[in-house]
Amino acid sequence: MYLQVKNDNTITDCIDYQYKDYVLFEGEVPQSVNGGWHKLIDGVIVEQVELNPTTIANQIQDAIDNYTMELIGGGLL
Repeated sequence: MYLQVKNDNTITDCIDYQYKDYVLFEGEVPQSVNGGWHKLIDGVIVEQVELNPTTIANQIQDAIDNYTMELIGGGLL
């Protein structure tokens, strides 16, 4: 597999053929690797849990943030 890795080591794409500056990775790649919450650190794919929008904690925080913005927009806060 070949990974597109940004300067901060965040993985933003995964393909099965060599392309431009994609990095060769030999190993198991999680399906969610394209989501932008994994990094390639010392040749290992590491999930950055705090960036994963599908975790329960992050979904709850997102709902709180959205509701707070609605209250602010409605002049209630």
